[in-house]
Amino acid sequence: MYHYISAPPDPADRLRVDLSVSPEMFAAQMQWLAENNYHTITLTDLYYYLAIGEPLPENPILLTFDDGYVDQYTNALPILRKHNFVGTFFILSAPADVASPRYVTWEMITEMSAAGQDIETHGRDHVDMRRRPDDFLYYQIVGTRQGVEAHTGKPAPFYAYPSGQYDANLLRFLKQQDFWMAVTTKNGRVHTLDSALELTRIRIRGSDSLKTFIAKVTAGK
Repeated sequence: MYHYISAPPDPADRLRVDLSVSPEMFAAQMQWLAENNYHTITLTDLYYYLAIGEPLPENPILLTFDDGYVDQYTNALPILRKHNFVGTFFILSAPADVASPRYVTWEMITEMSAAGQDIETHGRDHVDMRRRPDDFLYYQIVGTRQGVEAHTGKPAPFYAYPSGQYDANLLRFLKQQDFWMAVTTKNGRVHTLDSALELTRIRIRGSDSLKTFIAKVTAGK
């Protein structure tokens, strides 16, 4: 799980520092994955593996990026393309609608998708989706999904909870709207269809050294 692929501004608050992986460190991490025969997969690949046993490549790994910050386009995308890696990008549609300079625009999103990257839904705005009526959820989540699908020409049946927050009502809504899987911010690496809407991830922090990154990726092997 990644957020910013850039150095934090100076000064920056603790959260921004924690969420920021430098382009140099990200490049080193991707280089290590490539040299050690890791193969990126998408959530679609994972779903078909769990649902019908569709085979996965050796050493499969999912690279997810939350929030759709512009440095994911300017800094992460070239590094991913260098290694023929695919990332899964959970974007916010409100910043894309107004071409906010801090976030990816629809033009960038379309280009990323055409380059083989996976574009999925994080919502219209980065707000808490708990205890919300269905019309609010529809506007925030389904509306964004429709925007992604219209701009990429590809289905987008996956969702990332803003700040990892969700409740039973949101789980019901996602099932009702035929979302296949959703990712949390909870730490973990074991995935089943029973937890398809509560998938865990491994957070990559700005403070992680390459050694720490390797330890996180290889834990349990």
